[in-house]
Amino acid sequence: MVGGDTIATSFVQFWQNNVVPNMSSIVLGTVVLVLVILVWIIKDTSRRGANTLVWAVFTVVGLGLVPLIIYFLVRDPLTIDDHMTDKLNTDVLRLERSYYAFIMDERDKKCPVCGHETKSTYRYCPACGMELRTVCPECGELLETNWKTCPHCGHRIEQREMKGDLA
Repeated sequence: MVGGDTIATSFVQFWQNNVVPNMSSIVLGTVVLVLVILVWIIKDTSRRGANTLVWAVFTVVGLGLVPLIIYFLVRDPLTIDDHMTDKLNTDVLRLERSYYAFIMDERDKKCPVCGHETKSTYRYCPACGMELRTVCPECGELLETNWKTCPHCGHRIEQREMKGDLA
């Protein structure tokens, strides 16, 4: 049994001389790594609008690396600033479209009979009296003379009899 005591003694000496001092380094390294990951996750979750407290606790309990991988998989790819920029860009585009639609609607048009400039809100040409638009009998909105249905209320427009037709 002398050989068994020698192996046990050698193992105890190896454990005390090599493993125990390195364990403290491993624990210290793990703590530093978890703290670095924790600080980064706290900063990133606050920029992306995620629940910072939940992710911080999950990072500490999960010892950093697994929660970091999971966080990368489920986090919002856009920051709060990115979302605000997208919303502002969308609002600007909507305003530009409505402005251009307003400009196109308000631009001057010409009477098909006399060529006098008219506006889209005119029902009759001020120069020759030509009827440019009709009025919907259901809702009262202006309609183009050739429309068969009112785009505002959906009322079906009956075509008037042509003047001068022989019966």
